Parts: sequence; C-alpha cells; structure tokens
Amino acid sequence: TFKDSAEGKLETGGISGEGSHHLVRPGGDSQNVYLTSSVIDLEKFVGREVKVWGETFSAKQAGWLMDVGKLQVTD
Repeated sequence: TFKDSAEGKLETGGISGEGSHHLVRPGGDSQNVYLTSSVIDLEKFVGREVKVWGETFSAKQAGWLMDVGKLQVTD
C-alpha cells in the first residue's frame, strides 16, 4: 500500500544529510530521488536499475525524499 513510486539507477549518497542513497533519472540532478529505508538494505542494490515504492516526505534540500518500503530490480 505504497502510493509513491520511482525508477532509476540506485547510487550511494544523499544530499545535505537527507537520504542515504539516490536514484539517478533522466533529466539531470534535479530529477534525482533521494531515498532512505528502515526495512530494505539499499546498499545491496547500488549500481542496479530499480523501481521503488514508498512514502514521500517533505525535505529541506532534496527535491524528492522517499522512505522505501518495497524494491524491484528492473535491469
């Protein structure tokens, strides 16, 4: 029952302390989705194309910050 989803290449690193990882998507840095998760070890999927589902949170620096609850490898 996660209402938000995004797809892209999973990379390590957040922005200004927000998120532990991010999704690289077409359109440049402004399209990145910054991610955190307490239920999935995102580090296991770094470098892979993935689709994630979760809940969006308000952020001060990140354009989009999501707490990931489900992940699917798409590559």
